[in-house]
Amino acid sequence: MVAVERRLPENAILRERVDEILASGTSELVPMRDGVKIHVDRRGYRNFESHGDGTEVVYIHGSPFYGGAVMPRQIAFYRQRIEVFSPTRRGYFVSPRKPNRDFEVSADDAADVLSYHGVKNCFVITKSGGIGHGLKFAAKYPDRVKGVAVIAGALSHDMMGEDWADGMAKANADIFPMNDETLYSHIGKQAQLILNENTNPETGQRLQHIPPRLSDLARRDIRNNVYEWDFQDTYSMALLRGHGGWYDDVRMLYHDWGFDLRDVRQPVLLYYYESDAYAPPAHGRQLQQLLPNAHLTVSPGSHFRSFSDIYTVIHDLKQMV
Repeated sequence: MVAVERRLPENAILRERVDEILASGTSELVPMRDGVKIHVDRRGYRNFESHGDGTEVVYIHGSPFYGGAVMPRQIAFYRQRIEVFSPTRRGYFVSPRKPNRDFEVSADDAADVLSYHGVKNCFVITKSGGIGHGLKFAAKYPDRVKGVAVIAGALSHDMMGEDWADGMAKANADIFPMNDETLYSHIGKQAQLILNENTNPETGQRLQHIPPRLSDLARRDIRNNVYEWDFQDTYSMALLRGHGGWYDDVRMLYHDWGFDLRDVRQPVLLYYYESDAYAPPAHGRQLQQLLPNAHLTVSPGSHFRSFSDIYTVIHDLKQMV
C-alpha cells in the first residue's frame, strides 16, 4: 500500500512538549518481550509494601489517544491508594508502530508492563476504541486480571449485524464497508482534520478550543469533565508520528476480533451513555449478552461524559470482585 502518514511538523514547540511529557514523573519507556520499548503513563500510589494494600489498574486508552491522555492528576490517585498503568499502544505518541498488529499484541504488552513492575494482577479499565484490547488481555491472562470495566466501547459489525450503525455518527458508520486501502486513506484525512482543529499547521502550537463539529452535549461534557487543554494535547501527541496506529485500531475494532468473548470469565462492568454517537447503548446491551458475567449501566450524557467516571468505575470494580 502506497500512502503517506499525516504527521505534525517537526519544530521546537513539539519537541519541547514531547520532552516535557517524557521527563515528567508519570512517563516511562518499558521494554516489551520483543525488545521494543513502549511509552507507559504510570501515576498514583506506589508504596503498597510499606504503607498497606492499594489497588492497581491497567487503563487501556481510546483511539486516537495515548497513555497519558486526559487522566486525573497524580495526587487524586495517590489519595485513593490507586496506582494506574496506561500503556500507549503501538503507533501512538513515541510507541513504535507494529503494522498489522492484533489485539494479542496489546494484551502481551499490558502483561509485560505488569511483569516489569512486579505486579501480580490488576483491574482493567478499557475505554472506547480500547475495548477489544482490554477484553483480549482479560481473556488471555485470566490469572492477571481480576475484573474489567468497559467504558463506551463499540462492537464489531459481525457482533451487531444490521443494527451496527443505529445511533452511530455517520463518520463512524461509513467506515465499515471500506477496504484496507480506502480505510487507511480515510483515517489519514480524519487525522489531518483533527490536527488542523487542534494544532496550528505552521507552528505546531496547540489551539485552545474544542472542535466545533462535536455536538453541543459532547462539547459541554468535555468542558465539565476534562481540561480543554488536555483534550487538545491528547490528539496532537497521539498522532505525533502519524495516523498508522489509529488505522490499526480501527481496522481491528470494526472487523472480526479474533477471539471468543466467552473466554472473558472475570466480572465485567459495562458503562454506556444515552446520547453516545460513537458507541451507542445498543452495543452495550449486545455486549452484555455476549459476555458470561457482565452488568450494564446506561447513564445520561455523551461519549465524553465518561472522562469523569474513572473513580466510580474503580470503586465499582473493587466492590464487585
